[in-house]
Amino acid sequence: MPSSHPVRPPRGLVVGIFVGGASSRMGSPKGLLEVDGDPLAARLARLARALDPSEVVLVGERDEYAHLGLPMLRDGGSRGPLTGAGPLGGLVSLLEHAGPRWALALSCDLP
Repeated sequence: MPSSHPVRPPRGLVVGIFVGGASSRMGSPKGLLEVDGDPLAARLARLARALDPSEVVLVGERDEYAHLGLPMLRDGGSRGPLTGAGPLGGLVSLLEHAGPRWALALSCDLP
């Protein structure tokens, strides 16, 4: 039976671009690979802004991405670093940071 009260989505959207991986097999940060002269992470941030989000952030603290000028979230959020947690540690940070807003998680190596 449908509810007579519509469910209202939370206000706002936070787009998190996951950059925290070690890129151990590749040897350099994947999000800095260039497509048409743009690093992938910068390209994704530009495309994500078309969604009119409240915020675009990088998930994972990596010095190599500092020049992009985007805020960075530490994996694990307020709980502190989650050693060995991989992308789940980043997801904890993104969801905690988003709070009641929607969250969209993107991998930095999306072409």
